[in-house]
Amino acid sequence: MNSSTLADIILCIHFVYVICVVAPVPIIIIGGFLGWNFVRNAWFRLIHLALIGFVVIFAVAGKLCPLTVWEQNYRRDAENGAYSGSFIGNWLSRILYYEIDLWIFSVIYVLFGAFVLSLLYFFPCHHSSSNQDRPDSPQ
Repeated sequence: MNSSTLADIILCIHFVYVICVVAPVPIIIIGGFLGWNFVRNAWFRLIHLALIGFVVIFAVAGKLCPLTVWEQNYRRDAENGAYSGSFIGNWLSRILYYEIDLWIFSVIYVLFGAFVLSLLYFFPCHHSSSNQDRPDSPQ
């Protein structure tokens, strides 16, 4: 597998990661108001919080995301080879990457992480350890 293809694969994984961080927010808010049980699932919410937490930790530390670093390294390697880029890489890069100072991204990530954390207060998780806590179970 050549470097350009590996860079595109990492870029696609990065894109899916971003979707997994951003998409649950409106789903949690809408589902919280409409009474969707899955948006109050502790595993769903904690995994979501961990995903944004990972981003926040790297941002506060002033480090680039490892996926970004790996992709950039493979792109550099690809420039020395026969392939300089691809359609997927070009468009996904335009969607994911912006020319903004790293500190601005850090502020955005921290605020977004705080907002995700606040959703736990506004739409708390269900903590049912037995069937008695479930509304559909006989009492």
